[in-house]
Amino acid sequence: MNSIDEYELRPIAGDEYERWVAAAETSFGEHVRPEDLEGWRSLTDLDRTVGAFDAGRIVATSLIDTLELTVPGGAAVPMAGVTAVGVLPTHRRRGLLGAMMRRMLEQAVERAEPVAGLWASESVIYQRFGFGWAASGASYTLARPHTAFRAELPASSAVRILDDGETLDLLPPIYERARPLVPGMLNRSEPRWHEHFGRDPEHRRDGASGRFIAVYEDQGYVSYRIKRDWRDGSPNAKLTVEEMVAVAPDALARLWRWTLDIDLVVEVHAFNRPADDPLPLLLADPRRLRVQPWDTLWIRILDVPAALSARAYAADGAVVLEVSDDFGGWAAGIFRLDAAGGSGACEAAPEASPDISLGAAELAAAYLGGERLTRLARAGRVIERSPGALAAADRMFASDPLPWCPWVF
Repeated sequence: MNSIDEYELRPIAGDEYERWVAAAETSFGEHVRPEDLEGWRSLTDLDRTVGAFDAGRIVATSLIDTLELTVPGGAAVPMAGVTAVGVLPTHRRRGLLGAMMRRMLEQAVERAEPVAGLWASESVIYQRFGFGWAASGASYTLARPHTAFRAELPASSAVRILDDGETLDLLPPIYERARPLVPGMLNRSEPRWHEHFGRDPEHRRDGASGRFIAVYEDQGYVSYRIKRDWRDGSPNAKLTVEEMVAVAPDALARLWRWTLDIDLVVEVHAFNRPADDPLPLLLADPRRLRVQPWDTLWIRILDVPAALSARAYAADGAVVLEVSDDFGGWAAGIFRLDAAGGSGACEAAPEASPDISLGAAELAAAYLGGERLTRLARAGRVIERSPGALAAADRMFASDPLPWCPWVF
């Protein structure tokens, strides 16, 4: 078995791209489809790839997407989006993941990206690298007979299904208006819009229809598929909501009402909804809504002063944080955070007495307002040094709405 120093880790060259994609897909139990290569390539900056080579063969992969993360208050913070992370089954448990992660985070620090983020294939993997569970989502399943609202919402003629050529013109402006409103939302580049909504290959449908997209005026949209089923000659179709984005509560309610009223459907499933989606409160019988909560966006803070100074705060206050960082040390130190009038300023304060001691992952979990420091303390993951400091920090870090990341990168 090779030691980690015997592997070559570096960005891949253009003529190595197909082999790199093949290695990444193999790590996830997939085969490369030629029709997907162009889409992959449009989203890949070769300078931000990592390939681990063993005697010339690519045995591990990773990539950073250059993204912007919305933080409380609406600011967009540069984020290193960690993705395409995989190690071939023949080379696991050899330290390759840690070596690639260190290389990617070092590059993010060099590029002045104060945070990194990812969606974890398994939640156990990335905490050891300082990532914290920063945003939650939920999958919804609701049988058609139980879709009534507690208060009647009249049908709206303002909802319409888009023709094929309209999607990439009408959806991005709506998304961009919604993006500053919700912490955790990310920018979408033109290639990513095209890859996500411009292509719809059969193998991504899981036996369902092609994608339908409906818009409510210029206030919101829903993307969905229908899996048809005519057992015994009766309609038993299932509808899956892939993405629903709105700029106002009324638009969201009207999109839910319209979607739940689609004919020939016996069950509606939504893949990833915000933790504070109002649908359960809209329903007359919310118990019938089956909810599966899960972790979505994981955040890693690399520059504490820059990250904490970029977001807004819900309450005035001051707190001194002692942050430990066992992987890389980028977030380690003692920092003073002052919040007033909604804004915050954070700076290193090595001589200050800490009010709260916590790890990099715990700070990341609280960063977007998705987790409370008091709850982390009850789990033994945060220590309160000054009485009342945790409650004060919770008031400062609180976010309404809760963070949500609507798509997987």
